Amino acid sequence: MNTFNRIVIVLLLLILIPVLSYIFIVPHVVLGELGAWATAKSQALWQMNPMMRLAGGIAAAVVVDILFLFLIYLELRRPKKKYIHVQKITGGVATLSVDSIVQQIQYRLDPLEGVIKVKPEVTAKGQKVRVAVDVLVQAGYNLPELASRLVDEVKEVITQELGLQPAGDPIIRMKVAAPSKGRKPPAPSLPKPEPAPSAEEEGTEDVQQVE
Repeated sequence: MNTFNRIVIVLLLLILIPVLSYIFIVPHVVLGELGAWATAKSQALWQMNPMMRLAGGIAAAVVVDILFLFLIYLELRRPKKKYIHVQKITGGVATLSVDSIVQQIQYRLDPLEGVIKVKPEVTAKGQKVRVAVDVLVQAGYNLPELASRLVDEVKEVITQELGLQPAGDPIIRMKVAAPSKGRKPPAPSLPKPEPAPSAEEEGTEDVQQVE
């Protein structure tokens, strides 16, 4: 927002410098030209259809009002925090950048099996941090189990590794990728079958039955 403000102010000043200089140097000419122009425009507007003139004025007022209100909102809104205080520290003050938190979460979640891509979103809530992660998941995986593991990993990164205080539980927004052609999804894990008895064991069982 600071950059936008600078651009707007510079443009306004560049426009006002020649305009105000011209008005101050030859005010009688400028005021005469403005009066003639205003009179001509006024006569043209009086000749228009009253309903069309009213509708056009209302539309122009609405557009300008919305634009100005939006600029006021951008100016007054609170900027997002770029640094968050580390809670688990004594004898001093330490802060951690939001970008570092995002990178740490990506580093932890990217290698997980079934995860194709993660996009963490970190926002500060006072001295706490709220985390939401968009996750692209490979098709064929157990989504509830994967979601639980992702939540646990995010909590461990936030509380244990980074020493931050979470603002509520992490939010995991999962999206399953379309399966690739010719590629089978991972088969579910099945219990291992018990080994078949050997020939010697079968012979021993037969002898015991005969006796």
